[in-house]
Amino acid sequence: MDKDQFWQFSLALYSPNKELWLRWQDQYGLNINLALFLLFLHRQQQPLSETGLMSLQQQLQQFSRQITQPLRVVRRAVPTPWLDPAVQTPFRQQLLSTELAAEQLEQQLLLQHYAELPDADLTAPKAELLTRYLQLLQAPTLQLQPYIFDLYQQAAAL
Repeated sequence: MDKDQFWQFSLALYSPNKELWLRWQDQYGLNINLALFLLFLHRQQQPLSETGLMSLQQQLQQFSRQITQPLRVVRRAVPTPWLDPAVQTPFRQQLLSTELAAEQLEQQLLLQHYAELPDADLTAPKAELLTRYLQLLQAPTLQLQPYIFDLYQQAAAL
């Protein structure tokens, strides 16, 4: 799988659903890149077992906790009332650029780890991997099902 293709897919699916992704990230601890990757796999008809899903989640979690999430916290802390807006804006933009670079690294880690999964983890695709991931995060998947369905439809259309 191609990292640029995955990145472009992610941008196309993230942009119209930004508020939804961010709400799930904040409410349930969803890793948006992993969720997008599950939709990407589904669209590409690539297999992944539930064990493989758990493995991907664990691999990504450490990088996200150490790198991506702290960058996000700092970026969200700006603006501050005591910092001149002329300084704030470029600083915030630099933080955003750095956070996006970390997001791209997360995607590369997902692709790399997926390629290294044992054959047993690359079993027939589970149709609702995104739903299963949300269940693992203890999200109310029955309430979210219409949104999940829409995401699958949008992914298929890309």
